[in-house]
Amino acid sequence: MRVFWPTILFLAVFTGASAFAVQRSDLSPEARKLLPEKDAVMVLFKNGKTVDGIQVAQSDQSITVRVTDGTITSTKVFGRSEIKEVKALDVATSLAREL
Repeated sequence: MRVFWPTILFLAVFTGASAFAVQRSDLSPEARKLLPEKDAVMVLFKNGKTVDGIQVAQSDQSITVRVTDGTITSTKVFGRSEIKEVKALDVATSLAREL
């Protein structure tokens, strides 16, 4: 299935990005260029805070996430003991952010 990016944006905005899961393989080559190669994740901490980023590594003790805030990108390591859950972000959410 080949999906063009305006279709993804429309579905993400008007139906809610969590209504269905769009996989990277569903996207056109043009849309894939807008998305990171690695998995986009949301890290939910036990204290209720969240961090969105690109998962670059993980182990039994930690997860490493590349986080972008405006024009500044940094790599952060979070201990598993402080994490409640790590959720994969739907590619439609990542694509909408890039547009």
